[in-house]
Amino acid sequence: MMRVGQTPLLPHAAPGDAGQARERERQDHGPVVSGGSVRAAVDAAVELEEVCAPVLALGDRPARLPTEEEAGELAGRYGSCWGE
Repeated sequence: MMRVGQTPLLPHAAPGDAGQARERERQDHGPVVSGGSVRAAVDAAVELEEVCAPVLALGDRPARLPTEEEAGELAGRYGSCWGE
């Protein structure tokens, strides 16, 4: 949420779908990211991987997720998309 923002999960689609312009997690395919430069796109992919790691490590254990207000505040602070 801090740098990548809210990352929707898209159903399976053919590569090149115009609706995949922001960072997206494609079901059965992994992330598709973009940026103003190759470096920005790589940074977004790394951030997304780093965010996913603790979620996967938690498994089915309970976790405290940020409220919508907290998530929106963090996204605003870092200039990322949230709630769209």
